Amino acid sequence: HPIHQVIVVGLRNLQPHHRPAARKPCLELSAGGGRVEGVRRTARSETPTARSPNYNEQVLVPVELPDNHLFCPELEVVVLDELFGGLATLRLGFALLRFKDRIPWHSRRSVEIARREEVYENQVFHASSSSWVPTLTSPPPWSDSLRAPTSKAEIGLQGPGWNWEADWAVQVRQGVAAARQMAARPADAMGGGQTDGAGWEYAARFDQPHWSASPRVKAV
Repeated sequence: HPIHQVIVVGLRNLQPHHRPAARKPCLELSAGGGRVEGVRRTARSETPTARSPNYNEQVLVPVELPDNHLFCPELEVVVLDELFGGLATLRLGFALLRFKDRIPWHSRRSVEIARREEVYENQVFHASSSSWVPTLTSPPPWSDSLRAPTSKAEIGLQGPGWNWEADWAVQVRQGVAAARQMAARPADAMGGGQTDGAGWEYAARFDQPHWSASPRVKAV
């Protein structure tokens, strides 16, 4: 495997966050998913202090670099400390460094840009008929996440050189994927969290910040 040379100088001003103060931390470096054979560690250090240790080490990390820079792995750096005389390990911090910004054949001009288009189907629950029906006004039956009117037919390509990667599909979100998408959405956007098996989310009203994958409260 190609080897990536990392010069580790040190850490500065480690701050405890609901954890014990640093005692004798080290750095763990890996690329490509943290496989055991590719993990490298520095020596532990408390010089000049445990909160600002020096290492001054050269660490050689094996890494597989693809022909296409879009698939480059990331260098994972974890700050570890020891507890109970080395019987336990405590994780103090974590960082990622992108290899693709440091390889000679990387050109920012060649980076492909992808854009996701989303359309929401909006319904309300009618207690009298015990059924879900399309909305009438606000939001409209079809809208974007901010409740502006739109439809699949109205969304076109951005311009020359753009292509659709796939047909429209219902998005079902569960677990970690739902949490990540929810965190990245505007505060006033509809839904974006976990869905049921058919891709629906439920809330008491459309401007509610928290949505559910279960229709316990049958409203919207």
